[in-house]
Amino acid sequence: MGRDREIREEQLRREAEAGRTVGRPVDGSPLDARRGGTQGGGQHLSRDDMRRAAKEGLIEREEELKGDGLYGSSTSDPILPAALAELVGTFILVFGGTAVATAAILSRPTAGGTYDSLAVALAFGLALAAVAAAIGHVSGGHVNPAVTLGLASTGKFPWKSVPYYLGAQLLGAILGALGTWLAFGGPGRIEAKLAATYPAQGVGDLQAFLLEILITFILVFVVISVATDDRAPAPIAP
Repeated sequence: MGRDREIREEQLRREAEAGRTVGRPVDGSPLDARRGGTQGGGQHLSRDDMRRAAKEGLIEREEELKGDGLYGSSTSDPILPAALAELVGTFILVFGGTAVATAAILSRPTAGGTYDSLAVALAFGLALAAVAAAIGHVSGGHVNPAVTLGLASTGKFPWKSVPYYLGAQLLGAILGALGTWLAFGGPGRIEAKLAATYPAQGVGDLQAFLLEILITFILVFVVISVATDDRAPAPIAP
């Protein structure tokens, strides 16, 4: 990104030197007043003026290229590549997380000891961070119907694209579960239930339902607050 900025700034500086910015003061004040008149019957920008013009042109260009979706993605781009990215990203998230969770349930060893609850949490968290970094600039890296619906309801995502995203996420999740089934076979499906979640013993359906609402709110709240607000540093979003 730094190298690209230097290249674009140098290109704009050369354009300024070629005379494309001649006679156009950067700050809007008369050129003669700032430089005490013209030289050789014409108007010429100083080196500082050209540098400022180049930087301003670079900023304007970056604003033009800036996406209006998550992680620099654009909601105006063709929907099929974005939907395909959502499918792949959801597959990676579901397969990576449920495979580790299934291994933990079946007490499968890896490099000495078995998986535990911490490994499961890390698997889902790191998979989500990797997916956001990998496809975020293409589709926004929603990989979750709750995120897509939450962004659409707050005006951060177009409703017309919601069906494509939800369909891609559902298909990607099914393929991820099939991948876990392929990895562990019968025991993974029968004993571990492919790491499907359900209320723990002693937890009622209503209690579980309300808890799901709470933690989903936290997830979407963080996404909207961090990944869609220009005041938040972009690198921390994943």
